[in-house]
Amino acid sequence: MVVSMDFKNIQNGCLGGWNEEGIPRGKVLYTVNSGTTWNFGSLPDSVRTVVSIQYIYGAMYYASGAFNDDPFRVGEPSNNFRPETFMKELDARGYDRGGNTKGCFLKTTDDGLTWNTYGVIPDIITFVYSMDFLDSTVGYMVAEDRFDRPNILKTQNG
Repeated sequence: MVVSMDFKNIQNGCLGGWNEEGIPRGKVLYTVNSGTTWNFGSLPDSVRTVVSIQYIYGAMYYASGAFNDDPFRVGEPSNNFRPETFMKELDARGYDRGGNTKGCFLKTTDDGLTWNTYGVIPDIITFVYSMDFLDSTVGYMVAEDRFDRPNILKTQNG
């Protein structure tokens, strides 16, 4: 299943989603020839899904989604992403995360070939649904916490 894509120019772009067979695993593909061929990028093994991708600059993209993890670990919020606003509760619109997840944020600096965990998402966050960055440092994310409450996360240092 593919659910997100972004292109930096007519030839180079990335798309993200997940594998629907067996244990859910995230996937990212990239193209360097306008989509004629797509190659799999390398993700950390624990990535469950990639639901949002955004081109930033140069060869850099950000991606968000969820890790296969235990969302009931308790920890202190990071200095990076902080719950900025709690909106009124919304349902997940029928989307089944299916199991324990932890919100993830990823970065590539080689046009999608290799992706690594970037920043720190608060432990209470179980899924990051979407993101929008104004530049490489200032960005917002829509996320869900372990109590099924929507959150808006903000960073000012990438």
